Order: sequence, then structure tokens, then C-alpha cells
Amino acid sequence: MTELANKNLLVELGLDKLSADEQAKAVLSIGRVVYQAVLFRVMDILDDAKKAELGKLLDAPADEQALLAFLEANVPNIDVLIQEELTKFKDDALLFMKKLG
Repeated sequence: MTELANKNLLVELGLDKLSADEQAKAVLSIGRVVYQAVLFRVMDILDDAKKAELGKLLDAPADEQALLAFLEANVPNIDVLIQEELTKFKDDALLFMKKLG
């Protein structure tokens, strides 16, 4: 996510009142959840050979550039998929917080 997207998300979720350190932790946590959701959806899209290739990328030491290049080459509209999962996370979080408050 871009810095502007991070800030907007934090504001929308009411997390902008946290300290800078807590905001950074929140962004990392949200990123992990969205990343996992994206990977689950990607696994439904890919054929077995591409799933194996992705598995090798995920098992290797972290190489975000290689992973992003793979996703862009093999998953149509990966940007849309990521945005959908981010929106779903945000909507679910807002609904949860609304039920608490």
C-alpha cells in the first residue's frame, strides 16, 4: 500500500489517533491479513503448475520483487484483486467496530 492509502485506511478505521509506532504496527498487521487473503484467492485462480511455482517463491527467502512480478504475470487484474481484499478487510473491520461501539 502507498503511504497515502495507509493514511486514508488508518483515518477510516479510526486508528489515526494512535502513536506513529502503533500506526506502523497496525499497517503491518493489516498488510499481513490482506496479503494472506490475496494469496488464498490467487491459489483458486492458478493452475497446478503455477501453484507449484508460487510455492517455490513463497518458500524461498523473501523477494518481494520476484513475487510481485510473478503475480502481475500470472494473475489477471491482480491490482483489482488486492483492492477488493483491502476493501473487504476495511468493511469487515468497520462492521466489527460498529458492533462494539
